[in-house]
Amino acid sequence: MFSKKNLPLFLNYLNIESISPITGDGGHRTYYRVTNQDKSYVLMYDVEVKNRYKINQKHDFSFVNVHSLLEQNNISVPSINKIFKEESCILLEDLGNFNLYNIKNNTKNTCKDGFKDITLKLYKQSIDELIKIQSIKKDSSLTVFKKSFDVDFLMKELTQSLIAINNFYFPKNKIASLSKTLTKEITEFCNFLSQSSFCLVHRDYHSRNIMFKNKQIKIIDFQDARLGHPLYDLSSLLEDPYAKLDLNTKNDLKKYFQKQSSSLLLNNFDIHYFGISIHRLLKAAASFINLSSNDNNKVHDYLIDLPYAVKQSYDYIMKLKYPELQIFIKKLCNK
Repeated sequence: MFSKKNLPLFLNYLNIESISPITGDGGHRTYYRVTNQDKSYVLMYDVEVKNRYKINQKHDFSFVNVHSLLEQNNISVPSINKIFKEESCILLEDLGNFNLYNIKNNTKNTCKDGFKDITLKLYKQSIDELIKIQSIKKDSSLTVFKKSFDVDFLMKELTQSLIAINNFYFPKNKIASLSKTLTKEITEFCNFLSQSSFCLVHRDYHSRNIMFKNKQIKIIDFQDARLGHPLYDLSSLLEDPYAKLDLNTKNDLKKYFQKQSSSLLLNNFDIHYFGISIHRLLKAAASFINLSSNDNNKVHDYLIDLPYAVKQSYDYIMKLKYPELQIFIKKLCNK
């Protein structure tokens, strides 16, 4: 859309010298890094800005609404420099390219066990920020608190994920639905997950959405936040197929979360953690399949991380008493 030969005229006041696309995950938003003599910015183009954002009025454009909510509650997010409604663009603070994933995979500053001192510190900071998000007081007048991971939503996501993974691994034996016995068990499973006291969740809280700038973490990709299970974001962070944390580190960070959290859920912690991790990992696996088929996605080979997500979900389902799910996921895991 924009290029060096086609600079956005509405940014003339910045005296832009260059503009270059930032490779994304193939979603409907496109991002550009724009620079002038003094600094750089990120320009986000999203058709929904023009369609849904309203100046000085109540609106349902989630990116701006959730950004405002997080900023008001001292959550570290990129600052919004300016909103261009007619051009359907938002000018954002440039956080650079350094995220938790990059830092975790940097070979410098390692401990005896191979994990990095600075990385462990940043993971703990990420958990602190996660807890701050969970602690935001519910306000029923805000759209973000009207959306939730209720039983129907949990069932829909889990069912779609299982079908998508099955059809990817077994293209000659595709299915359009799951058996009645498996569906009944999924209903029981999702009813169990919905028993917790819901709080605000980011919904995609993994290492590549946690940026690092000026010795501070900043959270991005928050627009899909909704009410959900209090361990969902923790699972997203610790079971992240990109980062692939070792078991000891996961356990240390779970203990840190339990110690720091006022807790919406401390009873039966492990069982709930295993359960919501199964849901999150299978959702991630299905997303990897979808992203890998998107011709516009050039940021990552998602299929590399697919087996890890499926295997981890199998390891966790074997710790719970859901035999139909165990059989189905084992079939996927053995492919």
